[in-house]
Amino acid sequence: MRKPLLLLLLWLVNVGVRAEEHHARPLSPQLVDARAQASQLFAELDAQDQYRQSLTYDDLMVLPVGLKRNIGNSTVELAISKAIFKADRAELTVYIRLRMPAPSSNGGAAERTLFFGADQIGLTRNGGLSGQFRALLLGDFALPFEQLTVVFKGGNGLAPNGQVSDDLAQTYAVFNCQTGFERAKLSADVLFSQKMLVPLNPLTFSVDANRPVVGSFSIETSAGLHDIIGTMNFNSPFAIKGFEKLGFIVQNVVFDFSDLTNAPTLSPAAFPVGYVARNAPPGDVAYKTWRGIYAQNVALVLPAEFKRKGTTGRKIAVGASNLLIDQNGVSGRFQVTNAIALDSGRADNWRMSLTQFAVDIQENQLVGGQLAGRLQLPITNPNDSSQALAFAGRIERGGNYQLAVAAVSNLQFDLWKAKANLLAGSYVELKVVNGAFLPKAVLSGSLGISTTPSGTADTLNSKNLVRFAGVSFQNLTIQSVSPRLSADYFGYQGNCRYLGLPLVVERAGVSFGRGPLGRGSSDTTAYDKATLYFAASINLMREAVSAKTAVRIASYFDPQTETWRFERIFVDELGISAQTANFTIAGRVSQFSNRDGNKNSCGT
Repeated sequence: MRKPLLLLLLWLVNVGVRAEEHHARPLSPQLVDARAQASQLFAELDAQDQYRQSLTYDDLMVLPVGLKRNIGNSTVELAISKAIFKADRAELTVYIRLRMPAPSSNGGAAERTLFFGADQIGLTRNGGLSGQFRALLLGDFALPFEQLTVVFKGGNGLAPNGQVSDDLAQTYAVFNCQTGFERAKLSADVLFSQKMLVPLNPLTFSVDANRPVVGSFSIETSAGLHDIIGTMNFNSPFAIKGFEKLGFIVQNVVFDFSDLTNAPTLSPAAFPVGYVARNAPPGDVAYKTWRGIYAQNVALVLPAEFKRKGTTGRKIAVGASNLLIDQNGVSGRFQVTNAIALDSGRADNWRMSLTQFAVDIQENQLVGGQLAGRLQLPITNPNDSSQALAFAGRIERGGNYQLAVAAVSNLQFDLWKAKANLLAGSYVELKVVNGAFLPKAVLSGSLGISTTPSGTADTLNSKNLVRFAGVSFQNLTIQSVSPRLSADYFGYQGNCRYLGLPLVVERAGVSFGRGPLGRGSSDTTAYDKATLYFAASINLMREAVSAKTAVRIASYFDPQTETWRFERIFVDELGISAQTANFTIAGRVSQFSNRDGNKNSCGT
């Protein structure tokens, strides 16, 4: 009964969790037996303290016998369980015990044991090991942490004749006759909990939940298992659990499993603000005892809503730096600049640039995020980049973006041929629906209008100009879905003129609807329309004769260009009524114009 119980204890102690949970290969009966022999062998040596600093031929007369050496911060122990004596030498069966630092269940530090084995190792009659030999790790060994598991890749049994091929991705220890332990080669996979990292498809960067994120490394160390620093590669891009829209592509990252120092590329500045003070042991101000994975350079895969023109379904990857992964999770501040140019960026067909994008992640939690750029509203001239609004804002926990625009003067509202001054309360909102931006701008401010009825520039002949100054508006809402344009208020305070004649505005507003273009157009297509209107009186004769009318500045949404376009300025019939000492007049006047811009009028 003793041996089966020992085998069960070995399984629990050396594997820690089930093989299928950490992807370690199940132990064969041969390996289970070899581990049991090694464990029992070292237990006997420990109990009787049968370790030597050196080994002679005569020491083989009573077995087991052991050797013990201190290597750096580690202790390496060798045990001989069997000897076959020949004419000039003895052939030995050797087991190696190395101790690996690991976290304990109470949050402190502990050690786990790795067993290696080799067979037919020669020992000369002079007491020297015959040359160099290699002892193979006895099966896969899983070292579980809170958020990841390190699986060292072992062999299927004892290394025959003390030989292990370098071509195999296996873990082994190297010994020679002069110095004893020389070095260890560690080949391992690091499997990350899906509670921390989720894998992404390398082509589409969509979540691929059917497999874990795995990093692999193969390094050599001569300083024992407390001082391991090497290079590791990942099997796929990955994202942080709970923030899957942001991806990371990493290669040639540092695997730091050292209690003594950090990789040369890992400086204290790589840790987020407050991270060292929160996690480092007292006195370790540089956090030399930090253990984990560090990537100095990473490719940051932006969320799917950030798109370039003509790139359907393709995400954008940009350079970033200082990614940290440890048992607490992922940490780092990732910042990129000038990722998307205005000419190529799109937010649901609104031109958009991304000049800054930054996220702060500490221990797998999004603690902050900012972005800045420029956004061209569809009510401005799409060919004039100077009219794009500069915005800055934050990344919200739900993945949306709340943006604000600074006060802007002389913004061209091309749909009404107006210049706008925006108030500081204006803002831009970028909601994300099904992986795409739904942009919306909510603007307040004032307008000034100076144009000809046809919308062409005519600065030389002021009599042809329509001038309105002092049009105020509140919550003019522009968005990419219906209703594309709406407003809470349009009002008027100021002076205005129409074709050189003074106007007195009695009422102002804006109307929204759908219909064909106005008179003079042969296009019968129904468009979304937005029309500024001014109910006014026109002074025709030194305030003695005035006419009631309405001036309408019409615009329509062009689905081909996804922009609002100026249509024309229309004037309703003028209702004239005047009575003086010399005459009485009552009637109406209608103005019309040909498409070439020549104005005519008729009246009664």
